[in-house]
Amino acid sequence: MKSIFVSLCMFFMAFNAGAQIKTSDKAVIQVPALQCEEGAAIIEKYMVRQGGVQSIKADYRKKVVKISWLTDRMNLDDIRVELANLGFDADEVAAEPNAAKKLPACCQKQPEQ
Repeated sequence: MKSIFVSLCMFFMAFNAGAQIKTSDKAVIQVPALQCEEGAAIIEKYMVRQGGVQSIKADYRKKVVKISWLTDRMNLDDIRVELANLGFDADEVAAEPNAAKKLPACCQKQPEQ
């Protein structure tokens, strides 16, 4: 009797585990101010700590950030805002001016002339 009960419990737990499948999404975000390895490292170090980010790769040569995230925890707009709060323009979201001043000199926006 006890073994039947344990078997039934394990059977139902197995089906519940399958119901918790997490979906993810990927995107490539344009970051025009990304100019150096140090800036790329800042982005990667900061964004990997955000809840829901699965993987991130900042490419300063192409000025893009490739990111994969869990859709139940964040969306693409949240990611753009986080990059802007870090001091980088992210697609159409403008960088936070005070944060941009703390970036390496090469990654700071140059004033319009």
